[in-house]
Amino acid sequence: MRYCGLPERHEWCAAFVSWCHGKAGYSEPRNAWAAALFPSGRTVWRMRNWRSASGGRSSVNGDRKTPRRGDVFGIYLTHKKRIAHCGFVDGWDGKYCLTVEGNVDDAVVRKRRPVRTIAVVARWTVD
Repeated sequence: MRYCGLPERHEWCAAFVSWCHGKAGYSEPRNAWAAALFPSGRTVWRMRNWRSASGGRSSVNGDRKTPRRGDVFGIYLTHKKRIAHCGFVDGWDGKYCLTVEGNVDDAVVRKRRPVRTIAVVARWTVD
């Protein structure tokens, strides 16, 4: 949290992402607010939701690039009405995303998340 200028006891997933980028030599991002890590110019993949004819929700991949290791994923939380959790993509096969993320039970963890649960992916690293 110190890296982003905030005191302890805040959600820290975005601060973890920012701190890791800083350790790798990148000056940005440097923000502890998850939603701020997904500006349109950095977005490489976005899940678009639409209503099917039957009224159910369907998803269409609206990607420009395939997410890759080191990209930042964001999860949209309906009750917060924003991207409220983020972490790193460690692998992507189109069905599942392997992740490394902070602030999960106050720890850094690896997870396997269904791609359908991810709202957006941003790229902060150089190609």
